[in-house]
Amino acid sequence: MTTPKNILIDTNLITNAINTQVNLERNKYTHGGLLPIQSTNILRLISELEGSYQLLKYHAFDDDMHTLDEMKKRYYKLYFKTAKQERDANN
Repeated sequence: MTTPKNILIDTNLITNAINTQVNLERNKYTHGGLLPIQSTNILRLISELEGSYQLLKYHAFDDDMHTLDEMKKRYYKLYFKTAKQERDANN
């Protein structure tokens, strides 16, 4: 069975296009990637820290719980500062 010429696909072109798209998406989530420091992204981080804090609390890992509490304070301050800057920029 032969394949008509107009159906032949250059798999290298498709593979390169897919790899390029995957690399662009992956760069957003690498250390220092393209994920912007915005209030919503900081809230996502705070949410993760809050969840970890609760699990540590339930397991009575007090030292680690206090460490996360200090981290949360820093990110809450950053959130409010960033949210204010975004609000001022939009006005």
